Amino acid sequence: LLLGQDGAKLSKRTGSHSVAELRDEGLIAAALVQAMARLGHPNMPDDLNDSAAIAAHFDAEHVSTSTVRWSDDEMWRWHTRNLHTLDKAQLIPMIRPFVPEVHPELLADFAALIERNLERASDAALFQRLLDIDAPLEAEALPVLHEAGAEFYQHALDVCHSVDAQSWQGLTAGVKERSGCKGKVLFMPLRVALSGALHGPEMSDVVAFLGSENIVARLESAKVVCEKGQAGS
Repeated sequence: LLLGQDGAKLSKRTGSHSVAELRDEGLIAAALVQAMARLGHPNMPDDLNDSAAIAAHFDAEHVSTSTVRWSDDEMWRWHTRNLHTLDKAQLIPMIRPFVPEVHPELLADFAALIERNLERASDAALFQRLLDIDAPLEAEALPVLHEAGAEFYQHALDVCHSVDAQSWQGLTAGVKERSGCKGKVLFMPLRVALSGALHGPEMSDVVAFLGSENIVARLESAKVVCEKGQAGS
């Protein structure tokens, strides 16, 4: 008997899905295969990444005769794992609806940058500030920006204008020397200003993706936001 996560018999009323609904939600088909193949077969190794390998390992004698609970979380966990194995040609059409009007060449570089940080294709929208300086910051990121303050971002701009800050290491070392900040107090305000989010790709990759002109523009934007916040308080 297949149960829902609440322990009741799985049904439409208790959260069952149709294949069409899952397709509309963007689920990768292979993730559904993985989740279904493992029902009642809990010892199947995680490194079986395709249907042929799953079928070869399947043994009816090892299938549990007890009731089994369906897990949406487990299905989407397999979706994320599959998402991370896609090449750019497969990934780009999935994320394009969430970051429209981006030049194909830039979109390809963007996909390569964020692919390991996606759980669903729609997560691409979380990193839109990497493509558009006018994209809003995450709500959780704004306090980090304001706490750092306009002076912090002026130090960062001074570093960019005075030395070659084409590397994350060079940028952070220069800002640390000028501001006296270190650790999370140094890294997080820079991450927020450049990427718009508290989490995401490696910052060395973000710096390389943006380039000096875009880095300066985002630091100036962060400084302006801080100045407006100070003026309004």
